Amino acid sequence: MRNEACPFGEHVNPHLPTLEDRLREQAMSQRVLFLDGEIEQSLAGIVCLQIEAMRLTGTAPLRIIINSRGGDVAYGAQLIAALRELIRSGIEVTAEVRGDADSMAAIIACCCSRLEMNQLSRLMFHGVAGLTWGDVQAPEAERQEMDRLTDELVEVVFGRVRNPSSRFADRKFLRQILRDKRPTWIGPLEAVEAGIADA
Repeated sequence: MRNEACPFGEHVNPHLPTLEDRLREQAMSQRVLFLDGEIEQSLAGIVCLQIEAMRLTGTAPLRIIINSRGGDVAYGAQLIAALRELIRSGIEVTAEVRGDADSMAAIIACCCSRLEMNQLSRLMFHGVAGLTWGDVQAPEAERQEMDRLTDELVEVVFGRVRNPSSRFADRKFLRQILRDKRPTWIGPLEAVEAGIADA
């Protein structure tokens, strides 16, 4: 096993847990997880493993702290499926937004049992983006798939809205903002008024 040299003259074993690893483990012992980066394969895999560990170790409520600019829809869908499995198992899952929950991170927050936001935190929604290559039929197939994904994302957000007079209670409005390239930002006060956030 090779030791990496430390700038302070000490040797660091790359296989030993880092301070961050130890702190995350301590948080997990209190049933707190962090979604705090780009939603991609590595982060989604780690958080899904942590979620499954929580499912196997009791039914006490779980808190997931979110500060993420979003990421890949497929990996976001993987996280949503894992969180919904927890909820089906009778475990309450609270999403707490500390900073931003943008794009796919906002959709993940909306799928939880409860959604809490801190002062200065934000949700951000915008349209699904994709990349097409292939023959002349490929762009049309990609458009149809993006429309299907948009419809499913609309239902996730719509399912959270508890104020029927809110603009977010209109599926047409939700579909518009989830197709638009321009971001729609929602602060904690508006999110609570709309019934998207609980506190």
